[in-house]
Amino acid sequence: MSYGAHEDWYEEASAEAMGDMVRLMEAMLNGASLDFALDALASMVERQASGSRCLLALADPVERRLRLSRSPHLPLELLLELEELPFGTQGGGFGLAAEQRQTITSGDIAQDAAWADIAASLTSNGLQAGMALPVLTEGNDVLGVVSLLFRDKHLPSPREQFVARRAARLARLVIQYEQRQQILQRNARLYQDMVESLPVPTFILRGERPSFVNGALSELTGYTADALFSTPLWDLADTSDTSAMRDALIANLRGSQHAEHYRFRLKTKSGAVRSIELRTRPVRFNGSEALLGVMLDRDDG
Repeated sequence: MSYGAHEDWYEEASAEAMGDMVRLMEAMLNGASLDFALDALASMVERQASGSRCLLALADPVERRLRLSRSPHLPLELLLELEELPFGTQGGGFGLAAEQRQTITSGDIAQDAAWADIAASLTSNGLQAGMALPVLTEGNDVLGVVSLLFRDKHLPSPREQFVARRAARLARLVIQYEQRQQILQRNARLYQDMVESLPVPTFILRGERPSFVNGALSELTGYTADALFSTPLWDLADTSDTSAMRDALIANLRGSQHAEHYRFRLKTKSGAVRSIELRTRPVRFNGSEALLGVMLDRDDG
């Protein structure tokens, strides 16, 4: 049976199941690690398919292997045996699901040629039947494999099949979210490294306080980065310019002001007043709208 990404998310979804899904997504949005999210997903599946054991593995499409098997209730020794499996028959039903991009089902693993290479590992731990579903992107690339394993010999019931399909869809969301976060973090680090290396005072603003400042801005103002992070940026302006700077920056953040540079007087920590030209441009930072600003000291030279 092929995995279909178009199936109805809410088919037979109970209030408990919907609550589990919401809590899982909430945990990811709040910064839960991929390991935590996969363990939570496996536990959710086991609650919804009573008596089953859920196993999740991530795909390495370059090496054509399944890695990082996760299951909160299977023996550690078994997880270590299944920690790295090749695509194809050597990976048993898990490897075949990844290779063929299809669900692999068995009512008796010990007698099923598709599971022959890993059958002994499973049956010695009391697992007699199971199914493995590929986790696929919309472009049909393999992200991983979700498996339900059973202690009694039987073909998965329609309910168990449905729970497994829903788990595969949730696993896709979790894995792709983690991948996007990693890309954003890499881009943010590169962006910060670039901004930090600029010789001109520079900041990134997403609200009233900076999200990032470079060393040159600390040098200009006399304030440490920590102090700048805890201070509304317009409070750096001389008292007579505070309101104008606040209004201009807020308008820039909202996209309602066309001017991208203007002058104001900055009061440093030492009390000195400098004439500053502020230039801003809208950017994206850590996945959200932000303002990149540079301060040019017009009192120099």
